Order: sequence, then C-alpha cells, then structure tokens
Amino acid sequence: MIGLEGRYDVTKKWDVGLRGMRLCSWSLNQERYGTGASVGFNAGRKLWISVGYNFIGFKDRDFSRADFTSEGPFITMRMKFDQVSVRDAVKWFSGQ
Repeated sequence: MIGLEGRYDVTKKWDVGLRGMRLCSWSLNQERYGTGASVGFNAGRKLWISVGYNFIGFKDRDFSRADFTSEGPFITMRMKFDQVSVRDAVKWFSGQ
C-alpha cells in the first residue's frame, strides 16, 4: 500500500486535505484505489482531529481495522507524545 496526503493550513487552527491511496498485490494481480478529502482542527498544542470522506475506497483485512481506507466518512485523531508530555501525565496521574 502506498498513499499520499496533502494538507493546506487555512488558519492556525483549521486545515483541509486531499488523499490518494493504492493497494497493489502483484502475486494476485489485483489493484485497489482510494481517494478522499478531510477538514482538520488543531484542538490543542498536541491534539489534532479531522473529519473526512473517502469518495473511492476499499476493504482489505490487513488495513480495514483502521477504517481509513473504506469508502465513506471517517474521523481521525492524532496526539503527540514525547518525554515531556509523558512525564507531565505521570505527575498528573500520581497527584504531584
């Protein structure tokens, strides 16, 4: 599987994106394609949420669990973890 996604920052908080995917199985001589668009929101310093729609999609048992390849709507959330954020989370949970 190979994919490409381009994103454009509309404002500091909002962005839009287009994506394309290709799944190829040379041994079975099969190809599947997917295309979609999404709108993203920077919900915090280390949190990004996007909502999108795949106009063309496919199901594959190796990739379908993530559901970002299927045709139809999807939601994606990304969080950034680093040594500072993990340390702060441990302090918060331990009550320090």
